Amino acid sequence: MYHDVTQLEVLEPYRLRITFEDGTCGEVDVRDRVPFVGVFAPLEDPRVFAQARIDPELRTVVWPTGADLAPDAMYERIKAVQTGDVVALPSTSTSPPTRPAPAESSGRPELSRFLGLVISMYYDDHEPPHFHVRYGEHIAAIRLSPLGALRGSLPRRALAIALEWAALHERELKDDWERARRGEPLVAIAPLE
Repeated sequence: MYHDVTQLEVLEPYRLRITFEDGTCGEVDVRDRVPFVGVFAPLEDPRVFAQARIDPELRTVVWPTGADLAPDAMYERIKAVQTGDVVALPSTSTSPPTRPAPAESSGRPELSRFLGLVISMYYDDHEPPHFHVRYGEHIAAIRLSPLGALRGSLPRRALAIALEWAALHERELKDDWERARRGEPLVAIAPLE
C-alpha cells in the first residue's frame, strides 16, 4: 500500500514531523535515515534543511536540492515505532558528521513522463530495486529484476505501457537505482514514443 504525505513540519535541524493520508503522524530524524552525501549533502546546512516541502504530485518530502524521502519507508518506520516493533532512539549527535562537498542536484525524483504516466525513483527506498509509476489516482511499484509489478495497482493498459517502457530502459533504470543508493543525482530517461 502507498502512503501519501499530507502534512509536514520541520522541527529542528534534521527532524521532521510527518502526517500521512490515513492520519498516521510521527517524527523522522533524517540523520538516522540517510547519509549527508550526494544530493543529501546540502541538507547539512539547517537553512537548506528547513526548505523541506511536500511535492504536490509525488506527495512526498522533497527539497529544492533534488533530495527526497520515500514515503513508504518513513511510514513503515513511524508505524514500527508506534507499535513498539522498533524503539526510537534519540540521535547521539548534535550535528551531522563532516561529509564530502555537495554533488550537483537533479531536481525532482521524476525520471520520465509520458502518456499520463509519471515515473519516479526515491533516494532512500527499500529493496528490491524498483521504480514508481503514478497514473492519475493509481500508483504502483515495478520491480527491475525480474521485471514485473511489485505492489500497488494500475489499469491494465497503463501497466502494460510501463512494463514496455521499462524493458526498453532496464539498464538505465538499474543505473539510476545505483545512483540513488549512492545519493547521486538521477538521470532522466527518454519517454516511450
